[in-house]
Amino acid sequence: MASGMCSEDQQSKIHQVAHEIRSWGAVAILGAGASLQAGFPLTQQLQALLWYAIETDEDLHRRLAGRFNEPEATAKSLIGSNRIRTKIAFEEMAHAKKARRAYQRGFSRLNSQRVDKYSPTHDGLAQLLHRRIVETVISFNWDTLLETAYCQRYGSKLQVGSPYLYKPHGDAANPTTDWILPHADGYIPDAIINHMQALAADHPRVLLIVGYSERDEEVVSKLVEPLAGRWPVVRISPNATGELAIKLPADKALPALVELICPDPEVPGWEYVTFHKQHDLGSALAGYSLGPADVEACPRLPEVSAVIQALLVTRSAVICGKSGSGKSITAYQAAYHMQKKGWEVLRLVAPEHPTEELIQAVANLSHPTVLIVDDAHTLLPTIPRKLHELTSAQLAVISVSTEDSSNYRGSIPVSGSRAVSTIAEALVERRDEILPVVRQLDDHIGEGYLDAAIEDRIAEAVQSEYPWQFNFVLTGGWRRARDEVASLREAKRADLLLAAIATGQLVSLDMGASLRWLKTASQTMGRDEDWLERSLRRLKLRRLVLEENTVYRCPHLRYAAIVLRIVGKSRQDPEWNNLLQMFRLALFHEMPSLRGISWLLSELRFADGFRSSGFNTIVDDATWALITERCWAADAPHDRSMAAFVLNALCHWHPKQIDVISNHTPLLGRWVEEVNADSAWGLARLLNDIGQEARDLTEAVCNQANPASIAVSLSKATPAQAYSWGNLIGRLSFAASSEWIEELAGHFDSDALISLAATTPPGDLGGLSELTHSIRWLDLPLSLDMVQQAIPTIGQAINTSPATAFAEIRDMLWFTLGYGPGFLRSRNPTREQQKVARALIRALDLTAIANALSNSHRRDWRNYEELLLFLHEAAPRQVKQLLAQVSLVTLDKMTEGLWEEMPPELMELIWALAVGDNYEPARSWVWRHASEITRVTIVIAIVAPQVAIESLKKGFALNLGVESGVNWIHACLALNSIAEVDSAYATLVAETNCLTIAKGFTNLQASDCEYVPTFLKLIEHLAPRVLDEAMANVDLTVAENNWTERLRGKVTERRAVTALLDRVNLPSSHLSPLASRLRLRFPRASIDHGNSKL
Repeated sequence: MASGMCSEDQQSKIHQVAHEIRSWGAVAILGAGASLQAGFPLTQQLQALLWYAIETDEDLHRRLAGRFNEPEATAKSLIGSNRIRTKIAFEEMAHAKKARRAYQRGFSRLNSQRVDKYSPTHDGLAQLLHRRIVETVISFNWDTLLETAYCQRYGSKLQVGSPYLYKPHGDAANPTTDWILPHADGYIPDAIINHMQALAADHPRVLLIVGYSERDEEVVSKLVEPLAGRWPVVRISPNATGELAIKLPADKALPALVELICPDPEVPGWEYVTFHKQHDLGSALAGYSLGPADVEACPRLPEVSAVIQALLVTRSAVICGKSGSGKSITAYQAAYHMQKKGWEVLRLVAPEHPTEELIQAVANLSHPTVLIVDDAHTLLPTIPRKLHELTSAQLAVISVSTEDSSNYRGSIPVSGSRAVSTIAEALVERRDEILPVVRQLDDHIGEGYLDAAIEDRIAEAVQSEYPWQFNFVLTGGWRRARDEVASLREAKRADLLLAAIATGQLVSLDMGASLRWLKTASQTMGRDEDWLERSLRRLKLRRLVLEENTVYRCPHLRYAAIVLRIVGKSRQDPEWNNLLQMFRLALFHEMPSLRGISWLLSELRFADGFRSSGFNTIVDDATWALITERCWAADAPHDRSMAAFVLNALCHWHPKQIDVISNHTPLLGRWVEEVNADSAWGLARLLNDIGQEARDLTEAVCNQANPASIAVSLSKATPAQAYSWGNLIGRLSFAASSEWIEELAGHFDSDALISLAATTPPGDLGGLSELTHSIRWLDLPLSLDMVQQAIPTIGQAINTSPATAFAEIRDMLWFTLGYGPGFLRSRNPTREQQKVARALIRALDLTAIANALSNSHRRDWRNYEELLLFLHEAAPRQVKQLLAQVSLVTLDKMTEGLWEEMPPELMELIWALAVGDNYEPARSWVWRHASEITRVTIVIAIVAPQVAIESLKKGFALNLGVESGVNWIHACLALNSIAEVDSAYATLVAETNCLTIAKGFTNLQASDCEYVPTFLKLIEHLAPRVLDEAMANVDLTVAENNWTERLRGKVTERRAVTALLDRVNLPSSHLSPLASRLRLRFPRASIDHGNSKL
C-alpha cells in the first residue's frame, strides 16, 4: 500500500482487518457506495431515471398529473426532487408495467455503458471471492460491476442466486423481473437467511460491509444485526463507524486489503484466460499470432471438435503440427467452448518457474479448470508430462507443440492444408465482412475497375500449404514485408532491429527475443540504447512486433523467416558484416537449443546472400567447431535428433562438414543403432540429405550399426510412433547397402509389427501407411500381412470419412499394394497384392462411400478421384455398384456455380465419376450441365465429347495440354472421343493445337510417352498436314537434348523417339541431320517400329 494514502491509524486498521479476514473468511454486503466511483448513481440521484420512465407511460403520466392537479406539466415538473411526490410516483410506477420496465431497462442500459470501466473495489472483491476468502456476497445494488470484474479477471461467470452471490433487490442483467424500487422496504429472502444461519452455526466469519448505509430497517433487522451480534464487523466507507471501521473510499480500501490478504499470485506461473474482448479478423489476416481474443472471429477448424471430445472423455488433449498450421487457435477455441460450459481456463506464462512449483500451483484448484500449455516443445519434457498425469474430473490439460510427431497417446495433428480449405470456405461465406478488413491491409483488393477481386485472391491463397501462408497471400503480405523492411532501412536502419527480433524468435523456437538479447545484438551491430528504444517504438507503432513481458516477437514465426530472407539478401549491404556478427552471436547467446540453431541456420540458407554458400559468413571455423562439438556431445535420444538436424544444416555452411561427419562414423553408427522414436526424425533427415552427396558415407555409418538392435527397437514401437519409424526405415533403405538392408529385414519381428498394425487406431493410419510403405521395399510379404491385419480399421476409417482416410493411406494403396499411378510403378500388382486389395474392398461400405461422395466438398474431390481409380482397377464390379448409388442431384447442389469456370477440382470429380462403363455416370451428369459450361477442357472432351463439340461450335478452343511433353494419353482419348462423334471437329482440335503439339514433341518427357506412337497415328489419320507442320516447328536444340535422354531410357521412351524420327520423311527437313546423328550415336537402340528401324 502506497505511503501517504491514509493515516497511520487507518493503515494499522487495514492490517488488523486483513488479519481477521485471512483468519476467518468473510461474508460481504454491498451497497450503492461501492459503485459510486465507477460512475453509478446513489439512490437519491435516480430522479432523472424516474422522470424518464414516467414520460414513457402516458397513462401513468396522466394519472400523476391529475393527482397533483398539473395537467400540462412534464414529469420533471410534476415530481422534481419532492420526496413525497417521489414516493407516490414510485408507488404508482410499481403497478404500471410499461413505466416500470422503462425504468429498469434505462438503468440496465446505463449499466451496459459503464460496467466495463475498471473498478478497483469490485476487482478486489472478485479476487477474494474467487479464492473463497469471501464466501458469499449479498449485493443490494442493481449493477453488474462485481460479475463483470469477476468475468474479466477469471473468464468464468459469477452466477446470481448461487451460494456465492445474492442480489435480492434486482439485477441489471435481467431487467424484465420486478426489482425492489427505491421507495419500497428492503427484502431478504429465506434462502439468504438460511444460508447465513448455516454459516454462523459452522464457525465465525467477518461481516464485511462495503458502501452500504444500513438505513433499511428490514435489511438491518433480518441480516445485519443477527450477524453483527456474532461476528466481527468491518465497515468500509469514508463515514464508516465501529471498532473495525475503515474510513476510506472502497476503491482505496479494498485493493489495500487484497494486497495484504493475498500477497502472492493466485496461481504462480499461470494466467487466467478470459476471452472477454474479441478482435475482428484483422489480426489473423495480418499474420499476427492468434490467441484468446481471436476465438470468435477465426473460422473453427475441424480439429477443435476432436480436442473438445478428448477433453470431455480423457481430460487430456495434445495438439501437434507445423508452425502456422492453426494449433494455438485450435487450443483456445476448444478452451473457449469449455469455458462456456463452466470451466475456467489457465495458460502457462512463466515456464521458467521451478517445475514442482508450476505443478503444485494447479494441483488443487477449487474450480473446474482447463490448462493450456502452448509451445510445449520448448519446455522440459517433464512439465507437459506431469501436467497430463495430473488430469482429473476437475482438471483438463491442452498442450500444443510444433513437433512433427508426439509420443502422447491420442495426439491430435492439425492439418495445415485442411485448415486452409476450412478458412477459405469460411471467408467466401463472410465476403462482405472480410473485404474491408483485407482492403485495409492491401488496397489492391476491392471492387473498383482495376482492383483485384477478393474472390480471386482467395482462390490464389487457397493453394497455400498452411494458414499463415494463406493469410500472407490473401493480404499481400510479401508486398508489406518488403515495403516495411525497405522503410525501416531508411529509418536509421531500424530493419536491423527487426532482423535481431526475428533471429531471437527463430533461435528460441518462437518464444521471442528478450530485451537482453536485443541490447546485446544492438551493441554487436554498433548501435546504442537510444537507437534501440527509438527503433522499438517504431516497430510497435507499425504493428510489426508484439511485446509481452519485455519479450518481442514478429507477428508470426514465418514472418520472422521472411524478414531474415529480405535483410540477408545482399552481401553488398553496408551493414553486412554487422548482420553476420549478430547472426553468429545468436548461435551462442544464452546457449540456445540445438533445435533453435537448426531453425536459424535452415532459414538463413534461403536468403540470397547465403544461397550459393554460407561458408565463412555466419559459421566461421571457430563457430563451426563449437557447434559441432555440442552436437557430438548429445546423448539423450531427443538431443541426438536435434543434433542430427544441426549437423545436416551445417553441410551448407561449412565445406568440411561432410569430412567431419566421416570422422565420426562410429559415433553416428551408434546413434543409428540406438535409435528410437524420439531420435528417428533427425537421423532420417541427416541420412537422406547426406546420402544425396555421399552415399558411401551413409553406407559406412549404417555398417557401424547393428541391424538387429534397430529391429528390436522397432518391435517396441507404438502406433503413434509408426510414422517416425516409417520415415527412418525408408531413409535407411536409401542410405544403407543392400546387404545391410537385407540383414535388417531378416531381423524384423514380424509378430510385433503385425500386432502393431492390428492395434492401430484410425487416427494413426497415416503412420501405419508410412511404415508399411517403407517395409514394403524390404519385405513385401510382411508389409502385406500388416495391411491385412489393419483392414478392419482401414475399412472403418474409409466408411466413416472416405476422402480423409484415403489421404492418410494413399501411400499404402499406391506402394504397399502396388496401385499407384502409372508413372510411379514399374509393374502391375502381384497376385498377393491383389488379394489383399480385394480383401480391403470387401470391408468397405459402398453405400456409405457413395453417400459421402454425393455430399462431398470441393477440397475432397481429388481424393475421391484417386480412391475410385484404385477401386476401379482392383474391383471394377464393386465400383460400378458404388457409382450406381451416387446422388447426382445432391452433387448438383455441391457444384452449384462451378460449371462455368470449370475449376480443377470439378474436373477431378468428373473423372472420379467416369470410371464406369462408357464414362458413366459422368457423361450423363456433364450433359445435364452443358448449358452452364463456357469453356471446354480435355476431361469434358474425353467424358462427354458431344458437350465439347457444342462448345467448339460456339468458338471455344480445346487445349490438348501436351506442350510440356506429357499428357499424351489424355490427348489421345480426347481426340478419339470427339472423332467418334464428329471427326471434323477432331481435325479442328488437332489444327488449333499444332504449335502445342510441336512444343510437346520438343519437350518429350519419360512420363506416359508410351502413348506417343498412338498419338502420332491418330494425328496422321485425322490431320496429316498438322503432323508435318508440328514436326517442322520442333526446336532442334531442345529436342536433341530431350530425345537423347529418352533414347537412354526405358523401351517405351526409345519407342517414342523412334516413332517421331520415322516421321522425318524428307531429306530437306531441318530434323534430318538430328535423325542421322541419333542413328549413328545409338545404333544398338534400334527398335522395330513398323517398317523402319533406328
